[in-house]
Amino acid sequence: MDEARLRAELRAFVTPSTARGLRPVLTDVTVYVCMFPALQNPTLLPIEHNHCHHQAPNVKGLNSCSPLSHDEFKAMRPWRRRLERFYRSGLASGPYYVVERWWRAKLFPRAAAPMAAAVRRAAVRDLILLLGWFALFVAARLLVAKRNADPSPWLALLHGFAVPFAVWNVMMGCTVYYQHAHPQVPWFRTRDEADAFGGQHRRTVTILHSRLWGLLTHEIMAHNAHHVHPLIPHYRLRAAQRRLRELAEPAFLAERLTPAYVIDGSRRCKLYDYDRHCWLDFDGRTTSAPNAAVPSSAIA
Repeated sequence: MDEARLRAELRAFVTPSTARGLRPVLTDVTVYVCMFPALQNPTLLPIEHNHCHHQAPNVKGLNSCSPLSHDEFKAMRPWRRRLERFYRSGLASGPYYVVERWWRAKLFPRAAAPMAAAVRRAAVRDLILLLGWFALFVAARLLVAKRNADPSPWLALLHGFAVPFAVWNVMMGCTVYYQHAHPQVPWFRTRDEADAFGGQHRRTVTILHSRLWGLLTHEIMAHNAHHVHPLIPHYRLRAAQRRLRELAEPAFLAERLTPAYVIDGSRRCKLYDYDRHCWLDFDGRTTSAPNAAVPSSAIA
């Protein structure tokens, strides 16, 4: 079933309030309240998530965890190759997300990024508001620390900010990696190549886990349905995902998050051959079968 028909089928899971959209003021307040604790610039969210990721998932350079080709990896300086090995080791999703995504794309409006003047002004405004909020947050933590029997500003900042921020980035780094890195999931050089391959539900992975974890994470791992119809609210994603699985078999890809799966994926998904559409290790050896589902028109 093609993407348009799948989207029409999943429209039943879009609530009327979501379809109409919230009132602008309420939407803005919700966005700021949710994103400031993660130190993310609210204006950059629609650019990075809506216009880049959702318009062109698994297109190199427009998404988190975009794999390098073997030639690109070999052309890097030694220190950068070591960093790439570290990022893809399975132990560094947090550092990757902090350096490559949060610092470069989620906090500062990049001068080189294509962005309308009004959007750039809004991003700068939100950056100023975010930094002001963070200064007040730090001041509040230090004020509370002074009132403790054993005052320690460093411990207050460690436990009140550094640890939660690290946990958040590790979780987000792992989330975006396992949603789009899988031996059977292809990546593409351009959006045209990706569109020739087919629907977005075939370019992402649903990670199976306990019901409790789904509730705690707002069903963020029900990712196929989210890509097919982003307006589905999180509390209906689980049901939408079940329906999508019925409609999209056998193209629907789901994996249970186990230690064996994490180790296997980290071992196999290092680099990518964009001509043969298969995954490689850092020595250029093939670690997955070429993706036969990719049409010849999508192969350079």
